[in-house]
Amino acid sequence: MKKWVYILMGLLLGCGGCSGKSDEQTRPRVQEVKESPKGLEEGATESSAVTRQEASLEKARKLRRVETLKYGSSAHDAVTPVDACFIQEELRVSSLVGVVHDAYDSPDTLLYVAKKASEKALQGAPLEPGCSRREAIYWIRDEDGGGDYAYRIPTEAGSAPSLWWVPDEGKATLSSMTEIRPRVYVDRLLNVAATKIDADGELEVAMKLVVRAEGLDPSNKRTAEVRGEFLCLVHPPSGVTDLTKFIEDHGGSPSLKSTLAACLMEVKTADALDSADTLIQEVLERDPVQMKALSLRAERLAGQSRFQEAAQAYEEVLKAHPAVFMAHYGAATSWLSLGKNQEALTHLNAYLKVDPTDLDALFVRAGLWVDLGKGTEARKDYEQLKARIPEAPELASLLARIRGLGKGL
Repeated sequence: MKKWVYILMGLLLGCGGCSGKSDEQTRPRVQEVKESPKGLEEGATESSAVTRQEASLEKARKLRRVETLKYGSSAHDAVTPVDACFIQEELRVSSLVGVVHDAYDSPDTLLYVAKKASEKALQGAPLEPGCSRREAIYWIRDEDGGGDYAYRIPTEAGSAPSLWWVPDEGKATLSSMTEIRPRVYVDRLLNVAATKIDADGELEVAMKLVVRAEGLDPSNKRTAEVRGEFLCLVHPPSGVTDLTKFIEDHGGSPSLKSTLAACLMEVKTADALDSADTLIQEVLERDPVQMKALSLRAERLAGQSRFQEAAQAYEEVLKAHPAVFMAHYGAATSWLSLGKNQEALTHLNAYLKVDPTDLDALFVRAGLWVDLGKGTEARKDYEQLKARIPEAPELASLLARIRGLGKGL
């Protein structure tokens, strides 16, 4: 089932919903921006500085851009509270709060979600002495359009909200809800659907969101990809049929073909695996760093017991896509199969740092600590396992191995 985590991470890489924790816990905190207000364009001087309103938008954009550069179309909506601090006479934007669970498919539902999430973010964000809350900015990604919509909600009584278009490069401009394309609503529905299944295990809810996305744009390739992923989770042959038909009718994409390859790998017949290999090679010839294809190639090599090549392939995944933490697990098991315990341990540590709840990985690491003669570290992992699964039969043999390293363990 780990392969499908790779696939879904194409939609929610590093997102808050990946771990099932709250948005506040999982969204990255970015260093506070405290420089004096400048214009939205590079090189602006004090004489050419734009309005105070535009200055706050620019500060918030800097935080948002960190996330969109990393996640692209998978970047979830987010809220940035903006404060005005009177002593230094500056604006402060110190946090980015992810919004991962609320779906919308129309201007009215978008506004409802934006207002609700902004109110929550304003109430939860700490306020420094000498500062006042100025506004909340709700970010909506349009990856294909090359920017974000920013819905600004002032806290001052009588001030009206406004919608801005904030391109990745260039100056922000006032916009309107009618300018938001259907693809933006489709991406939101799909991102929330991925969160529902990956973090919450709610397949039925996720599929309903995908159906809503299909209703907005039946030819959308990303919708077809997510639908195919979900079908492959429950019945791989149906997923293969569905994806193949869509590609025949509407054309493919590297990501869509990689998803079809993953589904073929789940079918597991010799013909299906050969077809998967062909698709993976085809995608990588066109895009050598395509995340899904790289991950699937590494998994295929491991499945063929070609562990040296598999380990190197997982290293390639991590080099091109450092946030794909699941590749650490694949690299660890491949290096372990080659007897490279130290290399395996390095990757297991990296993996468990992101997902400390994976008991299989914890068991493997505990055994590695024993093999490396690190009884104290092995005992720590054992105690974690004992606290969470005290009835596991493997614990007795693990403890015996640990005690074999010396007294007091």
